[in-house]
Amino acid sequence: MPPLKAMVVDSNVRRVIREKALECLSLVGLSVDKAKFAPDAKDIINIFLKTPDTVRTIDIFARFAEALQKDFAPFLKDTHVLEPLMKQASVTVDVSEILGADGTIDLTKETSQKLEDKCAALRSILVIAEKTEEFFFPYIEETAKLVSASFNFPLSEDVRAIAAAGSVTLLRCKLAHLREPAATTSFLCAFHPRCGQYSRFRSLPEGVAQEVIGILRANIDYSNVLLVWRDMFFALASNMMNESNLLVLATQFDAIKECVEVLKGQAMTQEMCLVFFDLAKKVLLEWLERRQLLCDAQKECDAEEKASMKDEKEDEDDLLQILVLCLQRVGQYHPKQYNASFVTQIMYSATFMVEARRSTHEQLHGIMLLVDFVENVGVGCKHHLSTIIKLLLRHALSKSVNVAQPALFGIGICAQHTGELFKPFISESIAYLLEASLGERKGKHAFRTDNAIAALVRIVRYQYHHVDHSTLTTLTPVWLGYLPITADLGEAASCSDTLCHFLERPTTAATVFGRDFALLPRALEVLMRADAGHGGVALADDRVRARLRAVLLAMHQGTSCVPAAISRAAWDTAKASFCAS
Repeated sequence: MPPLKAMVVDSNVRRVIREKALECLSLVGLSVDKAKFAPDAKDIINIFLKTPDTVRTIDIFARFAEALQKDFAPFLKDTHVLEPLMKQASVTVDVSEILGADGTIDLTKETSQKLEDKCAALRSILVIAEKTEEFFFPYIEETAKLVSASFNFPLSEDVRAIAAAGSVTLLRCKLAHLREPAATTSFLCAFHPRCGQYSRFRSLPEGVAQEVIGILRANIDYSNVLLVWRDMFFALASNMMNESNLLVLATQFDAIKECVEVLKGQAMTQEMCLVFFDLAKKVLLEWLERRQLLCDAQKECDAEEKASMKDEKEDEDDLLQILVLCLQRVGQYHPKQYNASFVTQIMYSATFMVEARRSTHEQLHGIMLLVDFVENVGVGCKHHLSTIIKLLLRHALSKSVNVAQPALFGIGICAQHTGELFKPFISESIAYLLEASLGERKGKHAFRTDNAIAALVRIVRYQYHHVDHSTLTTLTPVWLGYLPITADLGEAASCSDTLCHFLERPTTAATVFGRDFALLPRALEVLMRADAGHGGVALADDRVRARLRAVLLAMHQGTSCVPAAISRAAWDTAKASFCAS
């Protein structure tokens, strides 16, 4: 460190050596603890900023920001930090000037360097924004304009991809500014003189600081955040309509997905949803056309061509995966925005993807499209439910775990979200699920079996009034004897929640666990095991754990909906069995 620091400090040292020394120091900062590096780093930056023009710094400030995190924020105000990066990232290249005689782009060494510097500068700005979070707020609007202008930059796929990912970073910065107490420091100073810094909030009387912060957070105005996001979204979507690079397109869909996750139900207006679904429909249709052409071409190509097509297929698979996940998020938070044209496209695409001759990857994502559609629109899928369930049942017993598991999960989702519409399919679904539930509980096959059991539990819970008593009597020992689920943790929590649901209601407790409550001890033992976890892994989230503990306590104290003597005896039996194992 000292020799490197000396080189940076000495303005007489050759520029190239100072650059390398500064680069080395920034890399050291990424490799050591921030507390050790921060004092030296701040000295180095302060000294360097006195002679900024002597060193090229496109990547270096980003590394220092990554090392110092929010402690880098004070340097943002210096005109030699962001301004040169903004200027470099704003560079444009006239395509007409670099077109060759044959119409192809002919990049000179100078132009290539310009593009590399533009890409590096944009990346550096967004790294600095990500690491300084709410302190980057004053520069968000300018950066957002730069990012939006870069969505359709024709000469660099990297620039377009970085810009797309940057939209998420800027949203997070803007939200952090609104949510973090540091953003309200000036207000707090107005009524409490000791509150000049966030780190000194603790000096307020006990509870006052948190109360004030809670009030401020509860009254946050998100309108400006949404305005910035909507401007970026329309610019991004416009470019995506003409984007030919599959990896860039995947990055752009991933950015939309993350932005929706950040903003949730506020993310998309009706107009934005229409644009998004039109875009998704276009991309899905083009994906299907390319995949069909690829399948046809593979029949007549040699080994070398097949290897090339394999890479192309992997890019297509990545795009499909991210597109499906993006649709999942948008549908989750904006289920009412599905339009008839897009629903038709979903059914057409999914039916194509789940065909037996398709790859496991295609079948998996085709099933995911169907399941997400049902989960998001519920009874709104009534015209397509019969087709969807037939497709799910067809794949429920697939030899591929990656195909069978989502199909089995989907059957349970249909039972949960379609109400009475599911009634005609109950018997056939149960038959498939019982067969699938006979699978192994170890290795990768455990997920398939877990989802078969979880789907049975969902049918019993959400189609309770449509399942006849004899079937219920037969089913309960099967799924209850299997629980707790230990592989698929999401389904483990769901099944424990359902057990609590049954045990909290007199009618269902007596019906599901027998009129003499013969299965009650087993049900309580399952809850005890779920509460204890499996192999150090929690089998229930905090909400479900609190609920099951309340049920167990009520059973133990005899205050549940089950007769006191029966509940206490069942608890004692369950506890003994739990301890014995």
